[in-house]
Amino acid sequence: MKREFLEELGVPVEVGELVHQGEFTNRGRRYRLMAFEVLLLSHDFCLGEHQRLNWFSLEEAQSLSMAGSDRQILAALLQTVREG
Repeated sequence: MKREFLEELGVPVEVGELVHQGEFTNRGRRYRLMAFEVLLLSHDFCLGEHQRLNWFSLEEAQSLSMAGSDRQILAALLQTVREG
């Protein structure tokens, strides 16, 4: 995960606790999805693979177009916030 953040966004991170684990199927193949808390160690992003970067609240993110597997993560985060 550290390598991916460096490659995709040019920022170092610290990887924290597991926040969600689920499964999904894509094109007939099953995948395990694991989402972790990530602490950004820099905000000096370098977008090599992407054209732009935006920040959204969890509530705003609900209106975004995303894969069902990403919606699983969003739902888990919203539940965590509701539970305090």
